[in-house]
Amino acid sequence: MKATTATEKRRQQATDPKAVYTTGQVSKLCRVAPRTVSKWMDRGQLVGYRIPSVKGEGDRRIPRDELIRFMKALKIPLGELATADTFAVLTVCPPAAFTDSLAKYLPPYAGYTVTAVPRTIDAGFVVGAGGIDAVVIGFADGRGMAVQLAARCREYGVRLVVGMVGDDADPADAITGFDMLVRQYSHPRDVADRIAVAFDAKKEG
Repeated sequence: MKATTATEKRRQQATDPKAVYTTGQVSKLCRVAPRTVSKWMDRGQLVGYRIPSVKGEGDRRIPRDELIRFMKALKIPLGELATADTFAVLTVCPPAAFTDSLAKYLPPYAGYTVTAVPRTIDAGFVVGAGGIDAVVIGFADGRGMAVQLAARCREYGVRLVVGMVGDDADPADAITGFDMLVRQYSHPRDVADRIAVAFDAKKEG
């Protein structure tokens, strides 16, 4: 019988509704120091419990559902915790107020999270962490970087990659790697509609 690898065990835990996490595991998922996780719990922002210990207070544990709730509230990408009932959207170099406007046009309480990063290079790290379903890429850092990010999105299984080209660009001008190209100041509703379609496809498997 083939032994279960550490990666496979982690993936199984990520989809187990009864799973619990240590502060070390949470720190890796949220990309912060373990001490920060402890501070979140001390402040009541992140709810968990301590396991019994003969020496006093035991190690902390955080239930999966509570961790997901917390990460959504802080707009932290869920990474490997993402499921068919969630859809993580990342906007990169978005025009002013675009991210907030986009979120307003997505169905409320439907499992969407929308996060913005100001630079293309930062987005590459977020995509690489996994769990991102759709990326909307502005071209503020240049076409070359946008195309490279689109390729990285494909590598990590992003379902929908949207490019937001400037008004002086021709959307059909040899810009490849995107599922959809829109003008930089297009109405967010157009992008939201396409995202909703991609979410439905994810839920259908």
